[in-house]
Order: sequence, then C-alpha cells, then structure tokens
Amino acid sequence: MAVPTEEFFSAINQRRIDRLPRSVEGTLRFDLATDAGLDRWFVTLNDQNVWVSQEADREADCVVRGDRTAFDQIVSGETQPAAAVLRNEISSQGELELFINFLRLIPGPPVARHPRAMVNAERKQP
Repeated sequence: MAVPTEEFFSAINQRRIDRLPRSVEGTLRFDLATDAGLDRWFVTLNDQNVWVSQEADREADCVVRGDRTAFDQIVSGETQPAAAVLRNEISSQGELELFINFLRLIPGPPVARHPRAMVNAERKQP
C-alpha cells in the first residue's frame, strides 16, 4: 500500500520548483508520529531547489510536528493545511515563513479546477 507522505517527499526531492520564490532558503524538519514511532523528514530549500532526506536528528530552521495520518491527508489533497493547523493536527516551530512557503508544494484537492478553467467551460456550454 502506497504511503502519501513518502510519495510526496519522493516527488519533490532533488527538483527545481518554480512556485517557490528564489529568496526562500532554509531547512525544515518534519517529525511525524506513527504507531511504530516517529518518521523524520529533512527538507532543504535553496534558490527554488528542494532536497529531501530522512536524517536521524538534525537541527532545522523550522520544525513541523504532527500525526503522519493527518500529514498523509494534507499531501494527498484531502485536508487543507490551514485546517489541520487550526485543529492542532500539525504545528510548526521556528521560521514560520519557511513553512508557509513550503505549503506551496502541497497539491490541491484531486478534483480541484482553476477558476478560469471553470468559467471557460461554462461559457462553452449552450
């Protein structure tokens, strides 16, 4: 069975992502609780480049903590990150700007469409 968190981090690893501002630079550590313990993911952002690893215990500019099931729902587009923060399913400590910019990498809901595409589709209908 595929794990959305692992798929997400694998998909963004060693990639250049234009949605990130060039000025964003720093490190994030994700401490995600599971039944078996703690999953740790370390993300480095620099000049629109993203690197991901699973390093044991390393300091980071921003630490995101939460339940991995909740994070699975976020990265699969089932839950909005802001809603998860408000429900206290995930939290961040450190440089909040890094976390906010990281959220640009999170996909939207699977059935989401851009508003312009919706308007254009409506115009084409008789």
